[in-house]
Amino acid sequence: MKIMSDFFRSIDWWKMVPDQTIFKKCDNGNIGARSLDGDWIVAYLTDKAPETINLGYITSSSQATGWWINPLNGERTRIDLYPTASSATFTLPSDWQDAVLFLKGDNDSKRP
Repeated sequence: MKIMSDFFRSIDWWKMVPDQTIFKKCDNGNIGARSLDGDWIVAYLTDKAPETINLGYITSSSQATGWWINPLNGERTRIDLYPTASSATFTLPSDWQDAVLFLKGDNDSKRP
């Protein structure tokens, strides 16, 4: 709980809107949310199957920085920049059971 609490305190959690439509197709227990302001997307991924996410919900920037966050130990890994005008497909890191994927408009690419 502390790991997820630390993460949610690092973002404007009060602007969070649950939204499964961030996923192109979601039928495997994954959970998604986005910010009201179009600054970020967060997804809890529970499955090793690739998941495609619509980055168009990030409207604050033309690109977004992606981060993997391991809920077991809090490890945070920056992954890449993605254009927000399209979708991107993500697969859990191979040795992780589940993960939080955080995508943030690149206006501020600091660690979440």
